[in-house]
Amino acid sequence: MRFLCQKHNGWWDDQTHIDCPLCRAELLMNSEELSLSEDEIKVKRLLDQIQEIRARNNKNWMGILRLAFREVPEETKALMREITQCDGQISEFIKQLGGEDEKEEEGDPNAASSASHHNW
Repeated sequence: MRFLCQKHNGWWDDQTHIDCPLCRAELLMNSEELSLSEDEIKVKRLLDQIQEIRARNNKNWMGILRLAFREVPEETKALMREITQCDGQISEFIKQLGGEDEKEEEGDPNAASSASHHNW
């Protein structure tokens, strides 16, 4: 017998919504929230929503970047150099806010900012 998950509009081979993979994933996510306070759950859900929106928006930014490199590559490279330099400055301020000791990071190749890896 097949079962229609009305929430996700899909058919599954059992008679409970828990057999729907999407329902099962939601249940697992919600079970993680059992140990959280109501305020922590609210913050977690807001952050999840922000992450989802940022993921979609990052695709839009990458589309603009591809278009710019295709249409005006030299101008785009110059702008990317400036953006990378500003990102590096912001990273330094964030390190200061976080209280990170730069001397601890000097020997760590993973501590370098991602901006330094681009050869614009």
